Formats: sequence, C-alpha cells, structure tokens
Amino acid sequence: MRGARDLTTDKLPIKKILIKITSILLPVIFIFVSCGSKNDENLPFVPIKGDPEITEIRVIVDRDASLELIGAAERLCKTLSDTLHKSAYVSYEGDVTSGGGAKEIWLGYGSTVAARGIMRDLRADDFLCREIGNVIVMGGKSHKATLNAIERYCNEILPSATKYKLIPENGGFEYVGDYPIESAVINGVSVNGFEIVIKDKDNSELLWSALQLQGKIAEKVGYWLDIVEENERIFESKGIFLNSKKQEAEGIARIIPTHTGFELTAEGYVGLIKCVDKFIGLFDSESGTSSLNIEVNNELRIEYSPVNFRVASMRLDAYAPLDTPSAFEAVMAEAMKSCPELLLTGKTSAKDGELILKNLSGYSAVRDKSGEIYGYSKNIFCRLDEVTETDGVRIEYYTVEKEGIDFTFVKISGSPADCSGHLDISDRVPDSGLPVTVLAQTVGMSVSEILPSYFVNRCSDSYYLRDEENFFDCFTVGNRFSAELSSKKDSETTYREITVSINK
Repeated sequence: MRGARDLTTDKLPIKKILIKITSILLPVIFIFVSCGSKNDENLPFVPIKGDPEITEIRVIVDRDASLELIGAAERLCKTLSDTLHKSAYVSYEGDVTSGGGAKEIWLGYGSTVAARGIMRDLRADDFLCREIGNVIVMGGKSHKATLNAIERYCNEILPSATKYKLIPENGGFEYVGDYPIESAVINGVSVNGFEIVIKDKDNSELLWSALQLQGKIAEKVGYWLDIVEENERIFESKGIFLNSKKQEAEGIARIIPTHTGFELTAEGYVGLIKCVDKFIGLFDSESGTSSLNIEVNNELRIEYSPVNFRVASMRLDAYAPLDTPSAFEAVMAEAMKSCPELLLTGKTSAKDGELILKNLSGYSAVRDKSGEIYGYSKNIFCRLDEVTETDGVRIEYYTVEKEGIDFTFVKISGSPADCSGHLDISDRVPDSGLPVTVLAQTVGMSVSEILPSYFVNRCSDSYYLRDEENFFDCFTVGNRFSAELSSKKDSETTYREITVSINK
C-alpha cells in the first residue's frame, strides 16, 4: 500500500540513531531559537566563503513515500536539472550513490532519521526550507505540507540558486499554519505525544484505518501523528493501537483507554473505521474552544452494520441520442425503477447527459475534470478521479464513500481484443488500501484473462448485442466484501446492476 504514510522504515541501531540526532541538535536549537516570528521568511545563515561547485543533487525521500510525493520529487529533480544544469535524482537514506561535491535535499519528514528529529514538533500544515550544515531540509510532516514547500522553493528560491548554493545566503523560509485549536490534551497527554500503532503495515485494512485516523486528527486539531509498527517503535510515547481481531459479538467495535494510550479494536475494516470516527468525535466535545482537555475513563462500544450499496452500469454509447420522450423512457426505465446509488453510463453527449440529470430525481452528475458526465449518484459520494483510453479500452477510476467508508471503483469498457494482451491498471488500485470493485462491460472478449492476478472474479455474464458477443464481469480485490449481480436487462443499453456489501 502506498499513500500518505509516515512510517518509520530505517532500521538503524539505537546508538546510531542517537548519534545522528545529536549531530544536528545544536544547529537545530540555534535556528529555532532565532525564529521569533510566526512565519520567519529570512532565517539566519552563516556565510561560507569559497563554496565548492555542486556536482550533483541527491533528493532523499521516504522509502514508503506515496506515489504523489515520489512524482513531486522527480519533478523537483527535473526542475533543478533544467535550472542549474546539474544531475539531480531521487534516492533513499543509506544509498551511497553520490560522490564528492554532491548536495543532499532531505525531502519530507520520513526522508531521514535526522529529518524526523528536525520536523518532529511541526503540525500538519507547517513546513520549512533551510540549509543545515551541508544539506537542505525541505518539507513538513504531512505530504501536503511537503508539496507546498516544494512549490514555494521552486517559485521563490530556485530562481536565485546557483551552481554553488541551492539556497542563497540569508534565504529559506519557515511556515506555520493557522489552527483553530491551539492545544488538545486527552487523558492528560497532548495529542502530539501519541503515535498511531499497527502490527503490520502490509495489512491493508490496518494501514488504511491508520491513515484515516492520521488525516482526520490532522484536520480536526492540526497534529500529524506518526504511524509505526509495534516492533519498530523508537520514541517513548503514548500509542493509539489499531487492532483487527474477532470480537465477542458481531457488529461491535471498542475504544479502550489503557495505561499506554488507547486501543481501537474491531473484527474488520468497517468496524475499525467506525472506531476511527468515534475517536475523532471526541474532539467535538468542547467545540468552539481553542484548548481541548478530554477525559475518557471508560470503554466505548460502537455498534455497526455492514455497508451495502448498489451500482448499475449501462452502455449508453450503444444507443442513439435520447431525442424523444419515448426514447428516453425506453432507455432509462430500468434505472428509474431501480434507483441504484451509483449509475455509470460511460461518457454521454452534453445534451443527453443534461436530459438524464433533469429526469433522475435526487441524483447528482459524476463529471470528469473537464465537466463531461460519466454517471450519476444518489445518497452516496462519488468522485471521478481519472479516465484513460488505450487500444480501444476505456478505464474509469472513481472514489466512492458511503457511511464514512471509502471505496475505489473501476469501470472498464470497450474492446479488450484490440489491446496488447494485458490491461494496465493504475497503481492507485492496489496501492490505495481501500476496498476495490471493478465492473467491466466489454465487447468481443472478457477481461478475466488479462487483469492482474489480485482481482477476484465475483460474477460474470455474457449476451449478444448487434451480432457481437458482450461480456459483463465484476471483480474485487481481496475478500473483505462481496459483490453479486442483482439486476439485469438485455436491451440496447444492456443494464447490469450489482450489490456490494462490505461486512468485514
């Protein structure tokens, strides 16, 4: 799973870690003490005479960095190379690939052990860009903050950089965000003193639940907590422990205060997310105040049910324009009768798209970034993230949310027989950590044989339309939930509907 994660991945001996952190302690104290203003844009630097020419630039990122951050790091390298005409490349801590004269940029909180020491007290939106010793420290604890730091560096500082100095003397910046909550204490401990602890970062339901908790705490009170595995904890701090294990009763999740922090435990993904939502709700207990002091002395029990929703898929591209009331009624009768939460139609003409929207009561259009309509949603959140078209196959990627549970949804259409023998599914699907469902309505052949092996076939159907064999397939990733064909109608639009149930 990739994504916005801040996992500790450097397994260095404690002694070496302490040496690294100690080596930066004095300059860090000096810089922070000297920053008296909230947003100090001109940090003190000691001029160094005779700076040697930079031979290459090594941008160090976290080994578990998200695809978004790695992409931003690669773009930063290209911008540095284009501006300074020096080789710049992405690397990881411990990789010895640069020679003398190389300049290092520690990009983001997880890039190095030393960077974590420098940025440990930053909040979710805070970021900095400064030179310490012979390295550049850039970014913040959250990936959003690091992306903001990169943008500011490229816009404001890089134009003045030279082949000797990436940050001119008396340059750099430190930004502190605005937070409505100045401090938050829970059971006598500052929220910033907690870590989010899971047993295994390869367990997608635990990791995604942890990421949800991390992001929501940051949004609510401004603190960006580390996510760590139990056996990799280095700093002594309280923990919010997420555990997925069988409970004494089905549909029950629990939040348990302990002497080491809190335990959030449930049998599966839905229960864990319900725990996360309940825990975040604790910070609403004193809404309107700038300082929160929360006490949780007793176990909190959360009752929950499986999350179900219905998704329909149609081939409106196989039908003539909906230019008469009778044509509209013939095409849309099944959808209007069934009223699924999500109706995926494929790209429709502007005229047909608006006509359908006008006649579907309570629905909202699902549009791409250019405003084209690809579907309709009701009582469920749906965002179209990306559309790709290659060799006659269109792949649409959606993020769907219902009752606080997020999903990734993929629709495949077109003629797979025209492609090169495999489908390139975006890394966002396996790396999202979310429950994933794929619907495929294709002509000429099924996608079953050309999808990656991690897709599990849930239901299949075939039919003929205009003397061509068509296929409908539904897949999921993993076994966290079920998906079954619940409605179909063989007409010009080949209406197919599935029911998805998330019960683990």
